[in-house]
Amino acid sequence: MRKVVKVNGRNIFVYRKGHENKHLGRAFVKYWKEGKVALPPNGKHRLQEDRHGKKRVFANSALDRRKLPHKKLGLQRSIHRKNYVEIRNALKELLPHREPMLLIDKLINIVPLKSATAIMHVKKEGFYVQGHFPGQPVMPGVLIVEAFGQAAAALTAHGIDPKEYENKLVFLMSVDKARFRNPVIPDCELRLEIEAVRSHGRVWKYKGTAKVEGKRMADAEWSATIVDRK
Repeated sequence: MRKVVKVNGRNIFVYRKGHENKHLGRAFVKYWKEGKVALPPNGKHRLQEDRHGKKRVFANSALDRRKLPHKKLGLQRSIHRKNYVEIRNALKELLPHREPMLLIDKLINIVPLKSATAIMHVKKEGFYVQGHFPGQPVMPGVLIVEAFGQAAAALTAHGIDPKEYENKLVFLMSVDKARFRNPVIPDCELRLEIEAVRSHGRVWKYKGTAKVEGKRMADAEWSATIVDRK
């Protein structure tokens, strides 16, 4: 079974065993957005952003990943890499936060103990916009700072030896130069670009910028410390 789309006089095969096409990744996403093609109808694959923010096809499970036609489709096999934390369950291994206070959804572009980008999906159903404000929901600035802190804690936990980080927590110590430049309106993707400026013992200094579609919404500097869990 296969579907064919003609691109510049050339046939693009959406799904066909034994067929290789290095350019199909971009073409597939382009024509998928236009509704001209579809994923293989087995329910085992999904379209999702990779660590570079580009749409790719991924398997829904480790078992199906072996069957993913990445060579036939010219797509990436997996996004599970050391510099990418995709799933909220994986973030729960790095952070003590739980719903509804687990704000960030994934961590990408990780340079261990140096920098990373956290993704937060700001939704109208979020507890933080209920009543803030009726008829014109806006994400509270203080929770943007909280999301900064969670991203920094996840970056630190990701880079430290798990045995060292066991029974440890990262506490926010201070916030400096926080500026809220534009309101964050729900139903958007908030990208938190953070960087570790320096560290001294258990104390870390960070800075970060929050953006929506490339537009700067907020920035801040803050300090955090690693403490023993009681």
